[in-house]
Amino acid sequence: MMFNCQMKRSISIFLVAIMVSLTALSILSPSALAADEFDTLRAKWRGNPVLLDQNDPDIAAALSSSNAGIDNVWSTLNTVTGRTYLWSDLSDWTKSASFSGSYSRINTLTSAYINPNTNLYGNATVLAEIKSALAWLYQNKYNPAVPYYDNWWDFEIGAPSNLTAILMMIYDQLTPAELSNYLGVVDFFAPDPTKTKKSGVESTGANRVDNASIAIASGILGKSSARIAAGRDALSQIFPYVTSGDGFYEDGSFIFHAKLAYTAGYGSVLISGLSRLLVILKGSTWEVTDPNVDHVYKWIEDSFRPIIYKGAAMDMVRGRGISRSGSNYPLGIYNTGLDHYQGRIIVLTILALADSAPPDKAALFKSWVKAWMLEDSYFTPYYKDLAAGSIASIKAFLNDPSVVPASELVRSYVFAGMDRVVHLRPGFGFGLSLSSSRIDVVENCCSENHKGQWTGQGMTYLYNNDGKQYDNNFWPTVDSTRLPGTTTDRTMENLSQNGVYNWAGGSTVNNLYSTSGMQFSALKVTGSPLEGKKSWFLFGDKMVALGAGIRNTNDQYVETIVENRMLNSSGDNTLTVNNTVKSNTVGWSESMNNVSWAHLAGNTTGSDIGYYFPGTATVHGLRESRTGAWKDINSNESTTPFTNNFLSLALGHGTNPTDASYAYAVLPNKTAADMANYASNPDITILENSADAQAVKDTSLNAVGVNFWNDMEKTIHVDGSGFIKSNKKASVTTLESTSANTLDVGVSDPTQANTGSIDIEINRSASGVLAVDPGITVTQLSPTIKMTVNVNAAIGKNFNAKFQLNAAPPTLPTITLQAASYDSMSGITHGGTVIGGVDNGDWVKFSQVDLSSGYNLFTANLGVPAQNAGQFVDVRLDSTTGPVVGTLTTQGTGSFAAMQDQSTLLTGASGVHDIYFKFRGSYGVGNFTYFKFINDVTPPVTVNNAPSGWVSHDVTLALTASDSGSGVANTYYSVDGGPQQTGTTVSIKTPGQHSVAYYSVDKAGNSEFTQTAIVKIDRTAPVSSATVISAQPTGTYVKPVTVTLNATDSESGLLNRMYSLDGGTTWQIYTSPLTLEGSNTFIQIRSTDHAGNVETAKSINLQPSIILQAESYDTMFGVSNGGTVIGNVDNGDWVAYSQVDLREGYNLFTARLGVPSGTGKTVEIRLDSKTGPLVGTLAVQSTGSFVSFTEQTTSLTGASGVHDVYVVFKGGSGVGNFDWFKFSMQ
Repeated sequence: MMFNCQMKRSISIFLVAIMVSLTALSILSPSALAADEFDTLRAKWRGNPVLLDQNDPDIAAALSSSNAGIDNVWSTLNTVTGRTYLWSDLSDWTKSASFSGSYSRINTLTSAYINPNTNLYGNATVLAEIKSALAWLYQNKYNPAVPYYDNWWDFEIGAPSNLTAILMMIYDQLTPAELSNYLGVVDFFAPDPTKTKKSGVESTGANRVDNASIAIASGILGKSSARIAAGRDALSQIFPYVTSGDGFYEDGSFIFHAKLAYTAGYGSVLISGLSRLLVILKGSTWEVTDPNVDHVYKWIEDSFRPIIYKGAAMDMVRGRGISRSGSNYPLGIYNTGLDHYQGRIIVLTILALADSAPPDKAALFKSWVKAWMLEDSYFTPYYKDLAAGSIASIKAFLNDPSVVPASELVRSYVFAGMDRVVHLRPGFGFGLSLSSSRIDVVENCCSENHKGQWTGQGMTYLYNNDGKQYDNNFWPTVDSTRLPGTTTDRTMENLSQNGVYNWAGGSTVNNLYSTSGMQFSALKVTGSPLEGKKSWFLFGDKMVALGAGIRNTNDQYVETIVENRMLNSSGDNTLTVNNTVKSNTVGWSESMNNVSWAHLAGNTTGSDIGYYFPGTATVHGLRESRTGAWKDINSNESTTPFTNNFLSLALGHGTNPTDASYAYAVLPNKTAADMANYASNPDITILENSADAQAVKDTSLNAVGVNFWNDMEKTIHVDGSGFIKSNKKASVTTLESTSANTLDVGVSDPTQANTGSIDIEINRSASGVLAVDPGITVTQLSPTIKMTVNVNAAIGKNFNAKFQLNAAPPTLPTITLQAASYDSMSGITHGGTVIGGVDNGDWVKFSQVDLSSGYNLFTANLGVPAQNAGQFVDVRLDSTTGPVVGTLTTQGTGSFAAMQDQSTLLTGASGVHDIYFKFRGSYGVGNFTYFKFINDVTPPVTVNNAPSGWVSHDVTLALTASDSGSGVANTYYSVDGGPQQTGTTVSIKTPGQHSVAYYSVDKAGNSEFTQTAIVKIDRTAPVSSATVISAQPTGTYVKPVTVTLNATDSESGLLNRMYSLDGGTTWQIYTSPLTLEGSNTFIQIRSTDHAGNVETAKSINLQPSIILQAESYDTMFGVSNGGTVIGNVDNGDWVAYSQVDLREGYNLFTARLGVPSGTGKTVEIRLDSKTGPLVGTLAVQSTGSFVSFTEQTTSLTGASGVHDVYVVFKGGSGVGNFDWFKFSMQ
């Protein structure tokens, strides 16, 4: 891929184009200048500026400023004979920017020459020098004979764009030969509007528009219909929505350079150039008629409108552009940041595009533009620093009463195609910058954006009335390792731009509320093993953030940055925590315990921020002053230092966390009193915050958001009952309306890797489907809602469904009929409060019992001996022979006096009836105290005894069900989505994570919502290793040594690393590298995982091995020195090495040798003489030849201290050739 590092120069070119289109109100009709249609188009391209009202002070000031700049360009032009450059600062001809920049300045002079508002207007000398400069560049620096060097962009886009613009303006003053030469070089370096000439790669996005624009301009100037048509048709590649790579996505995402979110960078350049071409070609023979051109107007609504807040373009879609100060940008001096500058480019582009848009779109665009112009607090007035013609046009637009500014946009967006989230509400806009294996964490190329490594790791942006929060030198002064929203260990290696995991995205309902998340890892960007799972729930006026499964092993402190806000120039914005005002002195730092809420006063009215910490938290606060230069983050920028004040709030997770978590909420535009009230009565509930799922309920909205992190059945509970279940990785958001009795559901596959479907079950009963997106199949409406979402190739798309819920079943009171209070009877004996003497055929009657809409359970309180059990009580309606709605078979209670409730199901027991209880059997059916009619609509409740975390043993899962009504009928379960089974005991033996889905059904037929138990078994211990760095890594053992312990665990994860310095008697937890200076020869290490698996201890030798090169002996007998080996080694020969320091001792000896046959041959290791103490003997093994070397090892005993070491050879002739000898420890 050829990266284009020239975006800011593209912006300069297209900003001029915008200014031209904005001055259209004062341009004469092109047809007045036209001789043919080509001339008409040339006149539209050129424009015809008119004399502006210089009595307007804004216009007069702008003209004065622009004339000063133009005059400077004119006065510095080198016109001497034999010149070698045109401008002295553009004289380095190893840089291709020198010739393209020269064309840009000639463009400036040419624009001034045709503009009656400049000092150079109509100046013949200026025209002559323009033509002379063009000729000099053509002859010396830019012609078809010049080979490519430096940057291709200058050859194929930068120079041709400026050159064709110049030719448009002085077309009538050029000779045919001049025009032919200049168009020739343009057509040579930019011949094909569909591809880059140098690489042959198809051009996309903004580059495609550049190429098409050059082709169209060349066609107009050369009067070539085919060339114009080729440029126009090249645009057709841009219009279709894409599903991967560069371009616009249906969800509003824009990607450039394959993996970068770039709406407000290259997307802006693309739409700027494209809008001008659409306006110019409109109404001509070459008008763009591609049916997909209407997508352009959708892009404005879906892609650009959401990322403009009060005139500022959100930095999270500006790529490496955030590292540019803007000091070298046109039309004003911007040396503090560019979000409003870039936003204004987009706003003015949209206004220009309105000229080619359908009337309904044009009206919308203008209403949005007027709102942005009026809301922008950075540019006051909005036309500040713009060209005089633009000032006139903008003033006229703002004073046009027919254009009514739009109200604030209220919507929640999940841009799955570029891993970005935007949540807009009156008074604030929230942005979320995510990343994945699809979308890069950061763009750091072209010597720009050196410190952006954490910007795509979940950074949160809060836009409010503080319109300058991300200007005013925010980026060079903020701590780039502690950006709001991120979980960080502050590592800043610059390895690559890539994310690791594919889970990033979210779901929405009604385009108003959203749930998003990201499984993050810093590994590929900074090299840190830090990782975790993060979720954000954007519900109404708040953002709830959860983190779980946070782990790290690099001995760095880990923290989650709740906030890092730029303060006012004094740095004294009031911070209130739990009703206590904290110090406003810069330098304040405090670890605050039991924090429930905090409030930070903003820099302007309407920019206060509240923070809520569910369940309280320990929060570290820091008020600091920071100084930095743009050069620190961009090599092309200035070293001028700037200072800003910041207030940060952070949640600490310690060093090497193994399963850390956090929870907090951000509430914009709240007062301290608001936050105190909110903390005492919050409307958010954390349903779950684990590595399996993260879920939140907003009780005010009745909204629930869930991120399911694993491909397994998982249930989320609300108010103690199962509410929603998924069988796959998914993001789900629900919104339940109690007034309309409806349920909205949004579902997505944030991994974009599921080639099948997601099964969702919700514990609600519906009567119908009100709306459903294609791809959703509703498989059940009652007693629970079940649907299958086909997410294959959905690219993270959000799928929505809306259900009409069933009214809650009526709550019918239990009807209790005292047995002795019958209305009539036959055969029984009245016993005061009971009836007895009940035999076959007897009955009792209760008149006009109102069973209402129906009862499903009959209960009798009775006593009967075991020998009389098995008889029957029929429940009949209206007579002793009426319909039977239920029959109870009696069970023995022990005696007629041992009373017990016994139940049976009823069918058809509704309405008002005389109730007859007719007894069947023989005699002694039983004694009865009362009869009850119960409407049992409550399902059973089943609980499990699953371990709460990882275990290292088999698990026997007990499913215990209870039911207070009809009683439990059966319990059902399945393991990991397998076949359903009946039972209450589940045996899990296989290592790994397992999901057991289960539910129970009672005797009334009420089915419990499916629950899930997660069982995690890990029987494999971690694997530890150590890195030992010695003061002298080879040769003699020198202290101190630094020991770093490492460990990996692929299942439950690492709990701790431990070490022992006393042979395993005492173990200590490792927290940071150890520096050992004592006499330790070994350190023992082991690690433990979350399942409790303890690794078998390993001994790590702290002594470096000693290698003695065989040929480097001090004395010898009999051997030959071969330079790098010794040879001719026979029985009795030896080599000796003086004063070898064996220190605390070595237990292994290794020789690297070659020998055809080793039979009977040995190497003896002796101390101090050839007959000294024997500490080891190596039995030589054949290697095949004298030149085939292998390492052969034997053990040593007593090899310690400082000695002369003798290596003595035994066993006849040709013992071997020897390369080296090594003493080491095992």
